[in-house]
Formats: sequence, C-alpha cells, structure tokens
Amino acid sequence: MTAIPEIATLSETATHARRVALIVAIAFFMQLLDSTIISTSLPQMGASFGVSPVAMSIGITVYMLTMAVFVPLSGWLADRFGARNIFLLAIVLF
Repeated sequence: MTAIPEIATLSETATHARRVALIVAIAFFMQLLDSTIISTSLPQMGASFGVSPVAMSIGITVYMLTMAVFVPLSGWLADRFGARNIFLLAIVLF
C-alpha cells in the first residue's frame, strides 16, 4: 500500500523539477536578451548621443565588466543567504 504515495511523490517531484527548470531557462533567456539588446541598439544610441557606434562600444565593455564583477558576488551571496533568495532578488531587480 505504500507504493501509491511513492508514485504520487515522484510525480510531484518531477513536476517541481520541470517548473524549476522552466524558471531557470526563462531567467537565462532574459539575460541573453539583455546582452543582445545593447549590441543591437548601439547604432541608435550613438546617433542619439551624436557619436559613432564604435565609440559606443564602451557600453558593451562596461556591461561585460559589470557581469564579471557580479557573477562571483552573486555566488558568494547565494552561499551566504541561499541560492533561491538571491535568485529571486536578482529577478526582481532585473
């Protein structure tokens, strides 16, 4: 008689795992979209500021440096305060 609750538990675990995977995939998509938006908008931003798009490439450099700083910091924060809490905070701040 204990087999039925175990099957239900496995089903709930599989559903939860799919839900978590979907949330993480959406977050990765948001980050990828964010990083591609800046590179595709550089010509328009350069025209608005009156500078060449090549001079605007500093925006991509700053973005990458910011990511390089915050990735290790987010790992440390996740170890300290919990990965779920920091992940949710990052999504809200985004």
